[in-house]
Amino acid sequence: QLEDELPWICLCLYVRENSAYPSLLSAVYHYQFKIHFIHEFQERQIDPTFTISLTGNKDDVENLSITLIEGITRNKTYTFLVPLDIDIGELMMIKLKWEGTAIWENIWDTVQTIIPWRKGDRRPGLIVRSIRVKAGETQQKMTFCSQRVDNLHLYPGHEKMFVRCEVSSQQLQ
Repeated sequence: QLEDELPWICLCLYVRENSAYPSLLSAVYHYQFKIHFIHEFQERQIDPTFTISLTGNKDDVENLSITLIEGITRNKTYTFLVPLDIDIGELMMIKLKWEGTAIWENIWDTVQTIIPWRKGDRRPGLIVRSIRVKAGETQQKMTFCSQRVDNLHLYPGHEKMFVRCEVSSQQLQ
C-alpha cells in the first residue's frame, strides 16, 4: 500500500525555518496513524475536524489538529502523519476528539444525550474500534483500542480514549 511507503527518513531531520539559527537541524518525531471509521450517517458526507492528544512514557502533547483531506462518506481507513518536535517516548494512550461544528448543534447533541427522545435509539455517529500507529523512528507498529469497549461511538464535541492493546487482524474488521 502506498501509505506504508511514506518517506520516513526524510522526515527525521529538518531545517527549522523560524529558528534564530536556521542552519541547525532539529529532530522530528513522527507517527503514522491509520483510523478506520464506520460511517453511520445516511448518504451524507461529513467533514469532521479532530484533535488528538498523545500520552507517552516521557511526555505528552495535547490538542493536535487533524483535518482529513477528504470528507468521510463511507466505511474507510484514513491515514495521516503526525510530526512532533519533542520526544514523548513510547506512545501509551491517545485521546481522539471530534471537534463540534456549531454551538447550537453541540447544545442539541447534549440535550439528546441527556434526554433521549426514543428509548433504545441512538443518533448516528462514527464508530472507531481501534487506531493503528507506526512510529517513524523505530518503525514499531502499535494498536490502540477504545478504553470503553461497550461504547465505540464518537459524536461531534465528544472524545474517546484509546489505550494500547493486542488485536488480531480479524478483530479489527
